[in-house]
Amino acid sequence: HGRRATRTLLEWIRGNDLTMDCAPDPAGDRFGCRYELYRTDPRTEPMKTRWRTQLAIRLDR
Repeated sequence: HGRRATRTLLEWIRGNDLTMDCAPDPAGDRFGCRYELYRTDPRTEPMKTRWRTQLAIRLDR
């Protein structure tokens, strides 16, 4: 689900030596732009493990 997908994307970004537009913050990372789209309607699929999620995180230049 969302957390697993986010972790996978963050690991991929770090594994490819890319830098995110992100700043550390005491409350958690502060992203310049982070987009999360749930492609599955939770009214028709209640199991989060079956949801399709699309993520995007802006990278630094």
